[in-house]
Amino acid sequence: MTEFYDSTSLAELAAAGADHVCLYGDGVFDQSGRPLARTFKYRRWITVAGLETCGIADYEPGNPVFEHAGELRRWALARHAKREWPIVYTDRANAAAAMAEVHGLACYYWVSIINPADRPAQHPVTALELSSDLTGNWHAPIPAPLLWGCQWDNQPGWDRSDLFGDWWA
Repeated sequence: MTEFYDSTSLAELAAAGADHVCLYGDGVFDQSGRPLARTFKYRRWITVAGLETCGIADYEPGNPVFEHAGELRRWALARHAKREWPIVYTDRANAAAAMAEVHGLACYYWVSIINPADRPAQHPVTALELSSDLTGNWHAPIPAPLLWGCQWDNQPGWDRSDLFGDWWA
C-alpha cells in the first residue's frame, strides 16, 4: 500500500523522505510558489478556501470550506466542471456534514482516524473497515470505493496516510 504525507512544512516532508505528498495551495500555509514543493515527484494540492485548481478540500473547523455554508459544494462543482473528481479531506466526526454539503455529487474522501493522544489510531485499516466504521459509528455511509485515503499517523512535523485509491484520481 502506498503511504503519503501532508504537512505545513516542506522541510519536514523532505526530512521524512516523503515522495507522495499533499501540499497546501492556498491559505496561511500556501506552498504553491515555493521551489522545494516542485522537488516532490508525486504531489497533490490542498485548498482550505475552495481554490478550484486544488484537487483536495480540507474540510475542518477554521477553514472557509468548512465555515461557509455551500463553499465545499461550490468547490466540488467547479472540480466537476474541469472533469476532475474532488477529494474531500475530513475527520470521522465531520464526515456526515461533508457528505451533506456535497450531496448528490461524486466525490472521493480522505478520512482521518487519528484519535485523542491517549488512544492511538488502529492501523492498518482497510477501506472496507473504514467504510463500516463511518457508517456504523459516525452516520457517514461512504462506500469503500469512494475512500481515497486514510490518515492514521500524526507526528510533530507531518501526518501520514494510506492511499486506497488512485493517486491521480
